[in-house]
Parts: sequence; C-alpha cells; structure tokens
Amino acid sequence: VSVRMNAEPKTLLSFKAGKMNAERQSNGKFLVKPDPRRGTLDVTWTPVSQGRDSSSNNNNNGMLKLEWKDRRTRAVVDSIKIFPEDECTYTK
Repeated sequence: VSVRMNAEPKTLLSFKAGKMNAERQSNGKFLVKPDPRRGTLDVTWTPVSQGRDSSSNNNNNGMLKLEWKDRRTRAVVDSIKIFPEDECTYTK
C-alpha cells in the first residue's frame, strides 16, 4: 500500500473566464451583472493520502475541484467539489 503525504493538486484544465453575479431584486427577479475582475477557471485533481490500513489500491482516490481564481491576485474566489455521482461532463 502506497502512502502519499501532502499530495500536490494537478491542474487538468485551465482557461481564462469571466464571472457573472446574480442579485435578487425587490420584485423577486434576478439581475445578472458582470464581475469586473479577470479570472481563470481551473479543474484540479488532488490525490487523497492513503493510510496503512487502506486495503484498496484504487488510483481513483482523490478530489476533483472546479475553481474560479482572480488572475491578478491568484486568490481562489469560488471552489466547487465535484463528486463521481454528480456525473459532470465538459464539452467544448
């Protein structure tokens, strides 16, 4: 059984992307406005550490994240975890 400590995330997909914010109005409708910040959308895979008592040699142990980052500050603004049961797909 392999043991991984402090595994680094691996970027699977990254591209420049803007962002929109929805604001609820008093009439119950939403007003969508652009966020002025420049950003990137990243899909990252982070392997999960396996302990000694883990009997699984499964290479699928890890976490997939969709993150929007501010390109100027490199700060993660939005981070969404994607689970296998979410059945997400990406098409160009």
